[in-house]
Amino acid sequence: MTSVRTSARLHSAVKAERKVIAQQRDRLAARLAKFEQDLQQARDEIAALDARAAIMDELLADPPENTLAGPVVGVVLHGARIREVAIRLLYQERGCGIVVHYKQWFALLRDNGYVVLGKRPVATFLTTISRTPFIIREPEPGTYSIDGEAEGRVRQELVEAQAEFSDVCVVIARDGSSDADREDRTRLMARVRMLERQAAEAERIFAPPDRDQAAPTTTAPASP
Repeated sequence: MTSVRTSARLHSAVKAERKVIAQQRDRLAARLAKFEQDLQQARDEIAALDARAAIMDELLADPPENTLAGPVVGVVLHGARIREVAIRLLYQERGCGIVVHYKQWFALLRDNGYVVLGKRPVATFLTTISRTPFIIREPEPGTYSIDGEAEGRVRQELVEAQAEFSDVCVVIARDGSSDADREDRTRLMARVRMLERQAAEAERIFAPPDRDQAAPTTTAPASP
């Protein structure tokens, strides 16, 4: 009888200790996920600052733009539409992998009847095109090219992120959610949405010419 009682107590103690270990592991996994998220955010912010600094370096090498030139005439572009139209025009004009200086690229946009409004339109243009996976910054200062592999890479990453998100949701539905699982679900949901936007943008940019709705058919004055 004594050995039976001792075995029961041991089993109970081991079970309790196992529960404590699981709880501690979940807390550490949640902390690790938060550290990794903070690390990736810091890396993204550093990359963004580096991109902004490179743009400023390019602009400092140019004479100031004349912002007092007369009324603006053309189709006005804002936000993400700037890079969509700019990349599509460059893709149709040069194709992928062909290096172009940003001055030539901006001139291509202007010559096709588009206008980027702002105190410094070229700076706005450069800042906007730096926020896309479809462009490569070439080694020569101020030069860029279209990444011909980026669209396929984005679509593959989207498939993988959707699969990971689905797996996490299945685990949560089956086993309940830990802090780490919820962190993973939130992170993956944000990644899936970002990749979905990039895939939709690629669809508009690289669509065949007969589907192009970007090129303007008329030119009309716009208020400065």
